Amino acid sequence: MLDYRNNKKPVAAGAVLARRRAPVFAGLRSARAAMSNPWGDLWRLASGTHALALADQAVVSGASFLTTVMIGRWTNASELGTYAIGYSILLSSLAAQESLISLPYSIQRHRPSGTPAEHAGGSLALSGLMSATGAIVLTVTALALSIGGAGPELVT
Repeated sequence: MLDYRNNKKPVAAGAVLARRRAPVFAGLRSARAAMSNPWGDLWRLASGTHALALADQAVVSGASFLTTVMIGRWTNASELGTYAIGYSILLSSLAAQESLISLPYSIQRHRPSGTPAEHAGGSLALSGLMSATGAIVLTVTALALSIGGAGPELVT
């Protein structure tokens, strides 16, 4: 039998049929593999970046909720309120650090004003300055509370 598609030498009839059947069988094999391995597709979906971020958020939020519940059950209402205020101040300072230092550094990382080392050093210096400011504010607040006659549970 002649193979007229490529204008080449005549080939045996079995070789032409085998060449024609190969893609059909390969397609069946890949279809069977896709149907028989749903766990692989599920694993690929679950190990994506968005799924891992969602799992991370669920763990962090769950831990925060459980911590609040445990403090609420094992202490009195005033101590839970103190914890809530302290936690709010901590989250506010983290948000300020993120918006004032980390996010601008991440945005301007690819086009810094000086060398990359100077840009990273400036960001580090701003982080240190913000930490020192936070420590000074906490120290002044503790001193003011102790001088003002606040109870020892608020100062220590």
